[in-house]
Amino acid sequence: LCEEIDNVSADPVYITRMVFGPSGECYMSSKKRDGSGAYTWWGKVDTECSEAFRGQANNNLEVSFGCNSSWICTKGRNNYKMSRNTPPCLKERMWRIMEEGRLLKRVRLLPSNHPSNGSHPSYWISDSKGTLWSRNLDEKLSNYLKEGNDEVLDVAQAGDLSWVIIRPNRFEASDGVSDRLITRLSRFYREQNFRREQTNKRRIFYDSQFLWVKREHKEAAEKEYIAAALMRADMEKLIEEKHQVKIEQMIERKRKRDCLGETSLVIQQMNHVQETIGKSRSRLRHVGSPSNLTRLRNNNVYLQYSRTPNFFRRGPRQLVTQDGRMHTYMGLCDALSRLA
Repeated sequence: LCEEIDNVSADPVYITRMVFGPSGECYMSSKKRDGSGAYTWWGKVDTECSEAFRGQANNNLEVSFGCNSSWICTKGRNNYKMSRNTPPCLKERMWRIMEEGRLLKRVRLLPSNHPSNGSHPSYWISDSKGTLWSRNLDEKLSNYLKEGNDEVLDVAQAGDLSWVIIRPNRFEASDGVSDRLITRLSRFYREQNFRREQTNKRRIFYDSQFLWVKREHKEAAEKEYIAAALMRADMEKLIEEKHQVKIEQMIERKRKRDCLGETSLVIQQMNHVQETIGKSRSRLRHVGSPSNLTRLRNNNVYLQYSRTPNFFRRGPRQLVTQDGRMHTYMGLCDALSRLA
């Protein structure tokens, strides 16, 4: 095993798993940083266990060794293989997990607390249903597994029954664990907590920056929306004003056309009267002086009368001078009526 570790250390690879058993069993896997170059090595295992390991060069095996040459290996979500002397309760639990399609997180075979009472090892299992461990597990270890609200990630126990419990942010160790291992684990968790705090600070900072940018974008979008709405309102108002101007222009043109039509009608009537006068060669006489029809004004016949004011015909019997005084010229009105 030491030679294999030295060989791995000389290559640009790192060890992904290292497992030891109480009877000298060992299993090691390694690969390169880019995921290639997977390599596995094991020793002092029986033939059945060796066949289970063979061909698994992709480093996806989780292996655990127990007392009395017991072993178990899991692969993927819930596939597994185990030795014949695996505890029956553990076999039943893992079979149910596989049948129900649940997740098998981790399985550990541990030294038996009373080896003389049987050949089956102790065990601890974590799956999607929770955790379970054997009744013959060390009492102090069992009590520590029950305590705490945080999840137990892994359990390790040596042949002298000393143990270590690994949790997400802390660990627990029994008497008998080397000071060197406790120091290394303590440093690891301190560094992990420090990295977590720094990561949380960066996350809070980035979240605040993200929220600030998001708020700025939202305010800018609202301003743009309001500006667009105002622009649309101005455009609609301008279009409405132009439409109103067009309507007024159309009304004015219609009024002018009507006026032109009335004027044209009056001119036609005047031309008709002039033609009638020209054809009949009639002359109007009153008080011995001739009168000639010259134009129309306000739909009334306008007469130019010699040595008298200009007259307008308002009725069949009435003429009005330009100064507003009314005069009655019976003969002239009758003649004019006949001409019209």
